[in-house]
Amino acid sequence: MFQFYFVHLTPNLSFITFKIKNMKIELINEIAEGAILLTGYEDCIVGFSEEFGAETRVVYSKDKIINKLVMEDNMSEEDALEHFYYNIAGGHYGERDPIFLTSFEDL
Repeated sequence: MFQFYFVHLTPNLSFITFKIKNMKIELINEIAEGAILLTGYEDCIVGFSEEFGAETRVVYSKDKIINKLVMEDNMSEEDALEHFYYNIAGGHYGERDPIFLTSFEDL
């Protein structure tokens, strides 16, 4: 069952952003309960993986993560790639590690 949320604009936009982010996290937890989530990268989630005999995992866009590191952390693209491969993709978080997608559009 899907829930639809309507957001009414108010002067407090940070509250709205917080509320939308929390709604998205709740939905993610409902679909992929127990999957590993990368804190701060919820907006980089592009979907979920489903495989026979395996638990649902969260799929992140590699390009969105790199862009976020460049834009929000003021990294060069080279530093962002190194950080991504060493600290994010290179981490082992558990059996339900995140999956990182490189789309054809990113090639």
